[in-house]
Amino acid sequence: MTDTQSMRNAAASPRFPAVILYVRAPRPGRVKTRLAHDIGLRQAAAVYDVLLGHALDCIRPLHAQARLILECADSEDVPLLQLRVAGLAEVRAQSGAGLGERMADSFDRVFSEGADAAILVGSDLPGLHHALLLQGIGALRYSDIVLGPARDGGYYLIGMRRHNPELFAGVTWSDAATCLQTVRNIDAQQLSLETLPMLSDIDTAADLYTWVHAHPEHPITNAITAVTDSIAQH
Repeated sequence: MTDTQSMRNAAASPRFPAVILYVRAPRPGRVKTRLAHDIGLRQAAAVYDVLLGHALDCIRPLHAQARLILECADSEDVPLLQLRVAGLAEVRAQSGAGLGERMADSFDRVFSEGADAAILVGSDLPGLHHALLLQGIGALRYSDIVLGPARDGGYYLIGMRRHNPELFAGVTWSDAATCLQTVRNIDAQQLSLETLPMLSDIDTAADLYTWVHAHPEHPITNAITAVTDSIAQH
């Protein structure tokens, strides 16, 4: 057996849950387009770069406890992200026509590869921390589904201990009712649910300013301020 085969077999071991992080390479014009409309393409990409780095820092402590996977919306981002994570996680492209289809496929893949539980999380969350991810994984020991609601009506994390593609059916994505519709699907399947603390993601300038003003001394705020100020000066 080759070293690569051994690594794949170990990664797919049912002893480990899977943590799937949805990501993009922080290229101007390709990320945070609503935020870019207000603050500019380069500034929006720089903000996402900070948030992506924070998300990677959050999953890094889980390396020995979970299979870490970065999934890119754009297949062209895969080699760029592979260089960035340098072996921390697997990097591969998402598959599917819409967000719900892509998330269903992500869970289908990890469960078919041997995961005994899986969580999927976004990469634009300044309030994310690794203890919250551990809480989400731990919740799947006694609940069928775990959900992290976002303040905009969506959710930043969803996890399950077996594949449930029905949860994504009929959901309006990027909508104030996204989380509520998902909870209705969970109830319809008679599945147990654990809810994590609510967090805010950064999609618009209003989201960004709300975070910065509410957390003026936070390291994420300092990093965002530094990169956006630097760009504005050039």
